[in-house]
Amino acid sequence: MSKKNKKLSLYPLMSVLFLVLPNLILAANENTNKIVQYDPDGSIRTSVGTTGGPQETMIAIARFGLGAIGAICVGFIIYAGFLYALARGEEGKIKKAKDIILYSSIGLAVTFGAYAIAEVVFNLAQ
Repeated sequence: MSKKNKKLSLYPLMSVLFLVLPNLILAANENTNKIVQYDPDGSIRTSVGTTGGPQETMIAIARFGLGAIGAICVGFIIYAGFLYALARGEEGKIKKAKDIILYSSIGLAVTFGAYAIAEVVFNLAQ
């Protein structure tokens, strides 16, 4: 792949980053400068809301992590679709695209399974 094609393949990624990241950064509440308050039961009260303590924090982190992994797998499947569509009959590129789709699908299935197991465990813990 030439340097020009590599640069062109980075443009969609960079445009997504420039469109999504400002929304994430600017999504903060206007009252974010308030002091954090700690309740005696271990929960944290902020200007955004109240957390339910360390258990709720771990649940939120696990859900976010599994969601991010799922999004990455879907991104790889989309990338492999582009590779497959642009392969132009070259066996090496077609095999690479099929392998990426296969392994990303397996990763997505494992992520869904982990999410299901985590939800059962979190529901039993509450």
